[in-house]
Amino acid sequence: MKLGWDLKTGLKQYLSSWESADDPSPGKFSYGLDIQVWPKLCTFNGSAKYTYTRQWNGAAFVAAPYSNFLYDQVLVEKKDEISFRYESYNSPNIMILKVNPSGLLTRLIWNERSTAWDLVFSVPNGYCGNYGHCGPNSICSLDQTPLCQCLRGLKLKSQNNQTWPRKCERSSDCKSGDQFLKLDDFKAPDLLESLCQFQTNGRRQWLFNVVWGPD
Repeated sequence: MKLGWDLKTGLKQYLSSWESADDPSPGKFSYGLDIQVWPKLCTFNGSAKYTYTRQWNGAAFVAAPYSNFLYDQVLVEKKDEISFRYESYNSPNIMILKVNPSGLLTRLIWNERSTAWDLVFSVPNGYCGNYGHCGPNSICSLDQTPLCQCLRGLKLKSQNNQTWPRKCERSSDCKSGDQFLKLDDFKAPDLLESLCQFQTNGRRQWLFNVVWGPD
């Protein structure tokens, strides 16, 4: 199975959910390769992102639950094609990747010994797996109550809205002595836009413009 884009013809290869369990017409959820800025795998609810992986690191998609000793991840980037596929490491394996009508992405692998399908992964696995569940400048964690909290140094813009996503803003302006804080064990937000320009006007200089999306 191959997911991706034929850049010459504009053809897109992706998975589509059924409308319902007993209606095989195309549903509202789809799964495929998003090539905005950097390639990443996304589930879409219509045109809105529902789940996503981080970018490709040369061997796999970062923060993807797809790593497995049974198969390898292959990303092809050519002049007229950007595509992604799985390849078996050793003996061929029978696998199924599907999106159900509610947007749940699952991978199943056939177990010859038990003659049954084994679940490899399912996404999303909780509210924190949903794209932008908490909103900008916030972190979602299953180990905290409530699940969504503003980053340290920020506060809720409004206390009136009691449902997430909500907007977090700076609690005060930056001042002398303020520092960047290190955040461990979290999934970085989606990269929506980037610009990197090299200039030579007597000296070398890199210019960066980066726009991050929600978590």
